[in-house]
Amino acid sequence: MAEQRKKKQSQNGAERKPMQPADTSADAGKAAADTRPGVLRNKASLTLQTTHAQRLVQGREGAGGKQPIIGLDGLARYAAQISNSAAAGDPYADLALLSVEGLLADTQKMIRNLIGEISDVLDSVPAVEVELAQSVVPVHVPLMFATPYGFLGAYLLADYDELVRTVMTARHCAFIDRNRAFGHLLRTGRPIRRLFCLGPTVWRYTGVTREDIAKNTKLAQQAKVVYANMNIHDIPADVLQGSRRGRYAPPIRQTPATSAASYLEEDGE
Repeated sequence: MAEQRKKKQSQNGAERKPMQPADTSADAGKAAADTRPGVLRNKASLTLQTTHAQRLVQGREGAGGKQPIIGLDGLARYAAQISNSAAAGDPYADLALLSVEGLLADTQKMIRNLIGEISDVLDSVPAVEVELAQSVVPVHVPLMFATPYGFLGAYLLADYDELVRTVMTARHCAFIDRNRAFGHLLRTGRPIRRLFCLGPTVWRYTGVTREDIAKNTKLAQQAKVVYANMNIHDIPADVLQGSRRGRYAPPIRQTPATSAASYLEEDGE
């Protein structure tokens, strides 16, 4: 009997098969295909050490007889509106973005050249080593912009902040006098403020597109009047064709049925 039980147990053991793991690769692949990553977000901040630069972030409301000052935030908001219209095919918006980029590049070049000049003055006495003044409590400004133009404005403020520190250091250490220091800050602060309030002077929302201009629609005629009142009379041919656009201009979302290029060719005939 014992031998029969052992024989039966060995037969049952031989019949048992180890459990195989379930094949979940297909389910995992399906889940990965159905799950898409969300939109991208980034974090950035601007560190400022001078009140001169910090005041240009938010600007100033007009009060007490003082003119309002549009700050970096205002530039970013207006640039976003212009960019949206440029993406919709508004050639006036593209022309405005070119103006913004041009003034920004010129102002940044002037500031950086001046930083270099004053830095050379600080190094003019080999026996004296001078370090730039630093704020004991710098301000950290979060940067959240819808277009690259807000960040370009922030980079300009960073350069201006460094310039102010350089000028103040040179004045404190008697490398330059008070009048010269004041002149440097005035000469560089003005174009920054002009840049930040440039948007309303070079662009208005009209809803016009290159297709409207090619067909000379009523909307195109109305836009022409609006810009004539702003002393903007003609759009350069390459801007109208879309062959010259800002470096940071958004892609055009729609292609007009009738291109401005063909309109120019027919007009030339």
